[in-house]
Amino acid sequence: WDEGVAFYTGSEEGKDGSGSGALLYSLADKRCANFKTCGPEGDSVSGTSNINIKIFSEFAAGQMNLNLGNCDAARVNKDRISELMGVPLVQGVLRYAHKIDSLADNSEKSKAEGAVFAAAILPRLHACSPGAAATVYENMKVGATSTSLSAVKSAFEKNLVCMGIAGDDVGGVYDIDAG
Repeated sequence: WDEGVAFYTGSEEGKDGSGSGALLYSLADKRCANFKTCGPEGDSVSGTSNINIKIFSEFAAGQMNLNLGNCDAARVNKDRISELMGVPLVQGVLRYAHKIDSLADNSEKSKAEGAVFAAAILPRLHACSPGAAATVYENMKVGATSTSLSAVKSAFEKNLVCMGIAGDDVGGVYDIDAG
């Protein structure tokens, strides 16, 4: 169980999570500022991501369940952690679809990052809806001729429940400067 926590968090976060890691924990903290989903209530643009707070609650509950020999309950915790880990990936796809479509950022970097985030979450989306996954793929793939934020967003929104993700956990693209 501890190894799972280590692979999620990484070694560069420090004891209190304030470091600058390179794994999903760090990604969730980066994306929460872009989607206003930081903090205990998931309504801030700074601090620990609400997803990390939820995931670590599940890690703690899972550890307790394992210590008590309640393996079935620990499996439920593991499955919920896996679902929640998809949130920063969905946010990553939406962030780059927004940058490419709404902000006309056609840089190779933005297109590549969008494609990589999409590749990471597409299998989970495909398990819910092959059609929605195809929509995201066509809009975010390397070499896509156009990207429609509304099409990508709609494809995810229609399948969040199936993916075990709440819309409030994802939030919406947030412009810090505009408030």
